[in-house]
Amino acid sequence: MFKRFRILAILGIITLAGCGNLNQVPSNPSSKPEGYLVTLNVTDGSSQATLEKRYAGTTLVFDAKSGFAMLHTNTAPPSNDPAVKTVSKNAEALAPEPKPAGDVQLDGTTSWGDGTGAWSSGSTSWSSGWNTWGSGSTSWSSGSTSWGSGSTSWGSGTVVPALPIENQTTWNQIKLYEAHRLSRNFGGGIKVAVIDSGIDLQHPIFAGKLSASTEFWDYVGNDATPQDESGGNGYGHGTAVAGIILQVAPRAKILPIRVLRPDGTANTSDVVAAIGRAVNNGANIINLSLGTGGYDQSLMDICTWANSQGVRIVAAAGNNGQLNNLDSPALFSWSSSTYQMTIGVGSVNTNDQKSSFSSYGDSVYSFAPGENIWSAYPSNRSANFTGTSFATPIVSGSIALAMSETPDPNKRKFVIRDPATNTPFLWNAQDWPTSLNLSGYIRGRLHLENYVRSLPGWIAPTDIQAGVYQVTNVISGKCLEVLGSSTVSNAAIQQTTCGTGNSQKWQIESLGAGLYKLKAMHSGKLLSIGQSNMANGAKTIQWDDGTYIDQKWTIQASGSGYKLVVLHSGKCLDVASSSTADIQLQQSTCTGNSNQQFKLKALF
Repeated sequence: MFKRFRILAILGIITLAGCGNLNQVPSNPSSKPEGYLVTLNVTDGSSQATLEKRYAGTTLVFDAKSGFAMLHTNTAPPSNDPAVKTVSKNAEALAPEPKPAGDVQLDGTTSWGDGTGAWSSGSTSWSSGWNTWGSGSTSWSSGSTSWGSGSTSWGSGTVVPALPIENQTTWNQIKLYEAHRLSRNFGGGIKVAVIDSGIDLQHPIFAGKLSASTEFWDYVGNDATPQDESGGNGYGHGTAVAGIILQVAPRAKILPIRVLRPDGTANTSDVVAAIGRAVNNGANIINLSLGTGGYDQSLMDICTWANSQGVRIVAAAGNNGQLNNLDSPALFSWSSSTYQMTIGVGSVNTNDQKSSFSSYGDSVYSFAPGENIWSAYPSNRSANFTGTSFATPIVSGSIALAMSETPDPNKRKFVIRDPATNTPFLWNAQDWPTSLNLSGYIRGRLHLENYVRSLPGWIAPTDIQAGVYQVTNVISGKCLEVLGSSTVSNAAIQQTTCGTGNSQKWQIESLGAGLYKLKAMHSGKLLSIGQSNMANGAKTIQWDDGTYIDQKWTIQASGSGYKLVVLHSGKCLDVASSSTADIQLQQSTCTGNSNQQFKLKALF
């Protein structure tokens, strides 16, 4: 019988199992669930063909340089064979009972778009608990502000759309907006392999975001088209996982590899082969939102080898809610051969309390939000998802973001921990919530802003990335807003309590030479000084987009934020008398005081 896996969504702990072939091996064979997985130390220079003949098996991974090979065989090799490192029999392992959820909903409205009407709660609820992801007919509409198409998308333009507003609480929790403000590369140059149920290859979110199609593989269909297929429990799982990664690291590339059948099952050897394929195709990170209960030697072997090649594996802890009962490979987080390279992830809720379903204990490396996370769903739709399956890609995306900010390969190997103190960067800069001191096993919740700031050799950027921001005064904590959401010229710019309206969202665009314009998203008009007044106390207004000198600003680091200096007068955007009231902003001589310091919260 074969080993069973589980996709780690709260829809239930769904079993999976597997077999396959890859990389420089010949064509991928049909699955052979029974038999043995044999790990070899190849020290005699034997070729792949020689090994297959000697052991009457099929190669899963073959790395001549490091002398590592894994084969699937129908019979166990002799116990005294010196080349054999480990042998794993694919004995049946029972998965825990499914857990009902009822948390998954499909989006009932529009696209990923501008963050206001987009991703609104859907009308089709996942009522049955665990045996279906749900259904619906609403399309992920295209358009100029949607992910994947149009002039303002990541793929082809310089301005990025806002993240879905439904995830705002989650992104505030891990400080994603602040991390995006600090990022230069947003995951650019980093390849994340998603070994899962495949993805919806036609979904707009993936346009321009996938690796070369020659790298794809489908171990279920035995072809090069890893399409997420309907018909069972696992449908949409991989699409959602990949979509979450791209929300955190939107310039990363996704390498989709399919191992899960629509019913949520996979073969262990397919997972092993898929990891090998991802490594040999240049993946920097492998996301495994799946696992198998207890310790699995074949997964330990392949993770150890992948980690030795510099590839990080991020794996879901499991959904059994139990202490020290994690799934493999998340179980390997603190093992000596995989330490800091295989990362086990548990789930927390929005109050930083461990999710009731999340496995936990000393083998968890980090926690991340894993409840009601909105992401892509097949057929141009979106949905929200719950489970350690969806906490995991948040961490994968975070590591991708961090790696893209650390181009020096000698420093990149330390993106997970401080080499001097061995402190994890993922959560070292913040006191982790006491709710995560679980039976003595303290593990922090991901804090992405501090993670980025802690990277070795990292220096805060002095330039401002084009995109959509909220502009918040350091003293008052209030946001820059067009009074009354007016769309007319000469409307006052004030500070007021931060909300979600477009009148508080400013599209910052570079004019070159260190100059920027700030455009109100709701009106398309620019932050300006009334009548180009040169005096202290001159009020800020919005005005038609033009070439006026009082609409051009420099944005310079100052104290705990930034000062905004208008070009025509050289004066700073200012909150009079450091007021915390809802008052109109002005220009005043630059002093460096906190009433002239503003935080930029990136909404992309």
